[in-house]
Amino acid sequence: MALFRSAWCWRTVFQRLTGAPSSRELAASFTISARTQSSEADRPAYSNNPFYKKYADKIKELERRDPEALKRRQEEISRTIKTKAAGSTSGDATPSPSSDNHSSEVQEPKDRRCDKLQQEPTYVRPSKFDADAIRELRSRCKSTAELTDAWKALHSARDAVCAVIPSSIYETIRERARDYPVFLYPLPRDGSGYEFVLSQFVGDQCHMTPLASYQLHGSEAPACLALTYWTQLASREDGGVVLMNGEYDSKVVGPTEAQCLVNQLQLYYGGNELKKKLLLWNFNREPRSFKHEMLIREFEASATREQDEGSSVRQG
Repeated sequence: MALFRSAWCWRTVFQRLTGAPSSRELAASFTISARTQSSEADRPAYSNNPFYKKYADKIKELERRDPEALKRRQEEISRTIKTKAAGSTSGDATPSPSSDNHSSEVQEPKDRRCDKLQQEPTYVRPSKFDADAIRELRSRCKSTAELTDAWKALHSARDAVCAVIPSSIYETIRERARDYPVFLYPLPRDGSGYEFVLSQFVGDQCHMTPLASYQLHGSEAPACLALTYWTQLASREDGGVVLMNGEYDSKVVGPTEAQCLVNQLQLYYGGNELKKKLLLWNFNREPRSFKHEMLIREFEASATREQDEGSSVRQG
């Protein structure tokens, strides 16, 4: 079960943990040094490109080895952009019906209601279930409780975790995943402290891989746990729930450890604790000041609170 090929995100995580300069910092340093070799008219041809950050290190290396070649490439890009712009303005300026429809869609306010929750595109297609299977399962269940039991039964004999989540909670998870797609979780190991596991959201999927595996394999690191969120039943008419399932590699993590990772994800992305929200923000926005020891302290604090709550329930 190979992890999707999204090298730049995993590389960014590694830079955050090791203190290596991020692609954003490389891009900033390149922009400053390139000012002496390119005009203001040339800069937008590369610095505004959405793929610029991904290749900033390669651009910087080319600038160091052959600045003239870099300048020639920038000039070629500028000429290409100007040629395309001239061609588009010379055509008929009357908007087509399709462009009118597109404009009206853009101007409409975005509907954030849970009954409009749609499945987002992902890089990896799940193999065990599809939208039709989800709806067929729902048709056989008269209540959310029956659906939950049926969903658990489907995964009882597999190396998998599953859950039935209220669509309102998943909407929170999805919004935070858009803002903070990458994170790190401590996983307790018997007698050996903690192992860190990287996670990355892409659409309605989340893939996790041990940090040590990423350091060894880079962007080809295999996933130890791959989660998929199914939104076909998110509307109130269908039950207002999102089904989650995830297969784990039993050679890397067991059922208890997989559930531990899912629980942490739920607390960070779907919970309301301010400290956890700040850690998400810190890791994704201010990586230089992030200390992974804070994750261990927060994990232990959450475990202590859970034990205290369980103890009070038993006493009651």
